[in-house]
Amino acid sequence: MQKYKIYNSITFLLKFTIWLISITRIQAQQTLQLFGTYDGSINSTTSYVTFIYNPSAISDKTGGLSKVFAMAKRQATRATTTIASKLPGSTSSLTSGKTNQPTQPPMIGMPRKIYISVSICRVPRESADYMPRVFVATDPSQSLPKPNTVNMQEIFLKNGFANYTITIPYTYIGILYPNKTGLTGDYYYSIGASILGYRHPLPTSDIHLIREDTDSTSALFRLNQYFDMGVITAYIAEKSFVTRLSHSACAFNMSTSTNLIIKYDYTTRGSTDPSNAINVSTVFISKLNNGTDYIASIVTNNSNTLQLSSNTLSLKTLSQINCRLISDLSFCDKVAYSVPANPSLNTTEIANIYDDLANTSYQNFSLALAQYSCDTAKYSLVRNCDDCRVAYKNWICAVSIPRCGTTDSNIIQRQENQSRIPAIDGALNPGAYGEIPPCINLCYNVTQSCPPILQFTCPPNGTLNSLLSQSYGMVPPGFNISNGIPCNPMGGDWVISMAIRKDDRSLRYWTLGLAYIIFGFILFGSIN
Repeated sequence: MQKYKIYNSITFLLKFTIWLISITRIQAQQTLQLFGTYDGSINSTTSYVTFIYNPSAISDKTGGLSKVFAMAKRQATRATTTIASKLPGSTSSLTSGKTNQPTQPPMIGMPRKIYISVSICRVPRESADYMPRVFVATDPSQSLPKPNTVNMQEIFLKNGFANYTITIPYTYIGILYPNKTGLTGDYYYSIGASILGYRHPLPTSDIHLIREDTDSTSALFRLNQYFDMGVITAYIAEKSFVTRLSHSACAFNMSTSTNLIIKYDYTTRGSTDPSNAINVSTVFISKLNNGTDYIASIVTNNSNTLQLSSNTLSLKTLSQINCRLISDLSFCDKVAYSVPANPSLNTTEIANIYDDLANTSYQNFSLALAQYSCDTAKYSLVRNCDDCRVAYKNWICAVSIPRCGTTDSNIIQRQENQSRIPAIDGALNPGAYGEIPPCINLCYNVTQSCPPILQFTCPPNGTLNSLLSQSYGMVPPGFNISNGIPCNPMGGDWVISMAIRKDDRSLRYWTLGLAYIIFGFILFGSIN
């Protein structure tokens, strides 16, 4: 009996000790003072973190509040490419002071509009379906905003990002670990609050990323507009890291390898009207892993406003190493895709060989066209020799510079030493590869744009299983380049768009002019 009492006493003491330790731990988790931006993490042990943001508590012994706010404004407008630190518990480049200070007694101030933003930077892979919860106190008296409490507002994360504004003297913010049994692992986050504006990039649909192509280790894409150098920062992360975090800049920042080489430039590729082409920004990324799924995004700091493209770009690097990505050729300036070549050659050599091959063929064509009196002889109501030159250039570049593809059904498999043009095998020795064939539209555009005396012909319709299918690809109805490349249109979507729009526009103008002529004959005929 005595032993039983001793056992119960020891058991009670152990339980009491464990309880006391847990209480001490909870009390030790003090509310953190938030000055700008804070990067940290939560887990099943530290499952709840509280912050206080109080603008009136920001003081400076020498300059007062006005100096502090001026400093904060300068920091908020400073151009930076670091969105969030990769180390938890640290402050980002926009932080105006330490964030690990314990709560100070709130100073009473006037209500201010407070901008609050939260980004989830990384989640456990096995727990990606569950996100932390974020709560904001709508009354300063509520110092522990969490579920089932009064005077609080939950702000919901969407694709890893949430933002909220509230007009109040100061506020408390709570971040809660997902309520899921058996959940483990750390959730990394970045939280910001300011009276000057949001501390994290806001997702925007105004910035579009357009995939040009990839090879086994690099990717090239362009934007839908032009940005000055230093305004954009590109991120590319393996898909598994950012699948549910596409609106979080810090997620891309943490998951983008520091070994990558990222180059920014501009181009006129993609213009639907080459005669009135405009520059757009381009991004070239190298040192990627082969055969890997990636997601790319862009952060802009334009007019001191941080924005993140909500239109992320999914892409996959090629597995084969005998396809190399080239662009910005001197003659075939619309080429921006991977081409078959021996891996031992560098991309500059590859680009020059292909460009010279196409240019030589074009010069022979120019000599033939020069025999025709372009300035005096009219062969079409809607086309002229300039249209012919453009159409032939697009065609010869697409035919001379094959585009690499994967194992899709539209691919033409080229065995070793069986390239479309024998000179490719002799100069580049690419081996076996899959080719995305040129679009038949390119050929048709030459026949429609050039003088009949040149006797340029294309495989006729109805022979899809013979000559046409061996050399060209078809553009299906409702074609959208974002859904993939059924054939090589040369230079992205601009050739198809230009051909369709120009044909339609010219036909409309010609039809309208003919209608006026007929109307004039009828009118004058009735008068006479």
